[in-house]
Amino acid sequence: DLLLNKHTFVTRFGSSDPRNAVLTRLHALVTAETEDGLEWLQDLMDWLFESGTVPGALEHESSLEARTRLLMTCIEELPSFAKRLRDTGSRVLFNHSATHLFTDTGMPTHTAFWRELIDRSSRWLLPPPPVGRELSRLVSRLFSSDERAEWLLHMPQATRRKLTAALGLDETAQRALEPGVRDAQTLLATRIATHGVSDDLRRRLPSLTLAASPFLALPDQVAQLQRGQLQLARVEKTIAAAHAALTEVTRSLDDTGISIDLVFRLELMRLLLTRLSRLLALSFGLEEAKELAGVQLEREIIKGTVADNSLSALVSSSTRLWSRRMVERAGSSGEHYVTRTRSEQRAMLHAAVGGGIITAFNVVTKFSIGSAHLAPFFDALTVSLNYAWGFVAMQLLHFSLATKQPAMTAATIAGAIEAQRDATSPDLRHESDI
Repeated sequence: DLLLNKHTFVTRFGSSDPRNAVLTRLHALVTAETEDGLEWLQDLMDWLFESGTVPGALEHESSLEARTRLLMTCIEELPSFAKRLRDTGSRVLFNHSATHLFTDTGMPTHTAFWRELIDRSSRWLLPPPPVGRELSRLVSRLFSSDERAEWLLHMPQATRRKLTAALGLDETAQRALEPGVRDAQTLLATRIATHGVSDDLRRRLPSLTLAASPFLALPDQVAQLQRGQLQLARVEKTIAAAHAALTEVTRSLDDTGISIDLVFRLELMRLLLTRLSRLLALSFGLEEAKELAGVQLEREIIKGTVADNSLSALVSSSTRLWSRRMVERAGSSGEHYVTRTRSEQRAMLHAAVGGGIITAFNVVTKFSIGSAHLAPFFDALTVSLNYAWGFVAMQLLHFSLATKQPAMTAATIAGAIEAQRDATSPDLRHESDI
């Protein structure tokens, strides 16, 4: 290609200065001769996110947008560069396993919070392992930050189609990834069965026998589906039953106590079930279902790739799960604050008036204690006793604090919505009366 000449290349793509760093770096990548296609792809991705002013950038166009447009122009005008991209993309897809990408990317690799924390800490401190034959490791290197993930997920459709065609993904991706998808379906079903028959879960599902366990039924049903001996609808029904069983275990935590490791594992099993459902729809669903599953999988995998290496993401998600269980517990233990009928509202009003009178008296008493200027110990003791007798009096007289009603009502509604999160036809008519 005549444009491969450095001076011609720099002049054509926006600058007459042969020392322009952005175009010089891109020219070096376009003309680089290396057998390591993985490293070459990483260098191209790194170039997109490097600093530096892009020649010919349009008004109100960000540096990343300008670099993406420049790269696509090079692909269109340099046939040898476009062919190399297609060959490299095809070689990567066919020579690397996608199983781990579909089974582990975007979800914890351990079943307990502390083990996952240690694992991520070690990955953060130690150098990354070589890519080897794992496609997931290459994806992890290409999309190592939120900025890179957002670039792909929010790419304009026209640009996405051109890039997909340039890499040959529209022709080879399905054939190359199909073995990994089928292996991932089998592995996910097996992992779900293993977690589903663990001792702590079975103790919380006393009415569910092993023979009737939807978790144990999944591996065999997935195998039959892959052989064409079962319909997808039957497997989806089993997945829905597994979600219902997890919901029952979640409700039992009110009686058995909240464990951060158990809550963490319950959420992991929900993620495994959701990922399995997406992969099954991708292989055996109708065209619309396949397209939707593909979009959802792409988002989960790309966003999950970034989150997998983030300690803050792990702590944030686990803390959110634990907090949610505490809120749900508050909703179930404070149901007497929830009113549905006018008579219940009148009763709550009378109870709140009584609670308000006692609270007002407590406040007046507190200021009186403060004006007495007692020693710090006796001041704190007297104030504590003042509020203590107030709450005891409310309990004995069946009064209540009006400020607790909105919080308890919100927790009850949130718990009801969560309980039907996986229902095919959720029914919230009872909650609409609140």
